[in-house]
Amino acid sequence: MSANRLTHGELRSELLALNVGHLIIIWAQIDAVLSGVSRILFEFMGGHPSEAALPRSFSRKLAFVRKCYAAKAELAPDGAAMAAILSRAAKLVIDRNTLAHGALIDEGAGSLTMLRLDMIKSDELDVREYTPETVSKVVMESADLLSDLIALAWHLKQFIPDDLVGHSGSELAQEFVRRFPPIDLTNEEAS
Repeated sequence: MSANRLTHGELRSELLALNVGHLIIIWAQIDAVLSGVSRILFEFMGGHPSEAALPRSFSRKLAFVRKCYAAKAELAPDGAAMAAILSRAAKLVIDRNTLAHGALIDEGAGSLTMLRLDMIKSDELDVREYTPETVSKVVMESADLLSDLIALAWHLKQFIPDDLVGHSGSELAQEFVRRFPPIDLTNEEAS
């Protein structure tokens, strides 16, 4: 092989790195949308009695949104869909956290073995092996999760009081639309 050409193993490692980067970007968006949903539920719908302040951590946001959807009749039409989204998020965040915060303990021919100490679950060690294919699957599942979460977040716009939205739109509503526009993840031209 010439010095300018990558080996098959090097290409697989590059693909892993690109997929992990893509995953991090998607999860930043998931967290931003979940923060927006939490803020609307907290500020415009009264939140939930178990939370005196807006939740900050991802796990607390998941729990808060789950409680709000279970407790508020006006959210009941979307309750099952949101519960399913939150369950998917709780599972996928484990891979996200392992890939983003785990320690690389072995890099094989196109695979990564990651080690992460799970401080929440009795200091358990979580060791997982990832290939470009498994990371790609996590990326696609995360992108689907983001799309579904955005679709439900749009339903919450109706709970922002009209006096805040006004005829030209409030800064909050404009920021919500700017941050969480509907996206078509199937559009191949965008990639």
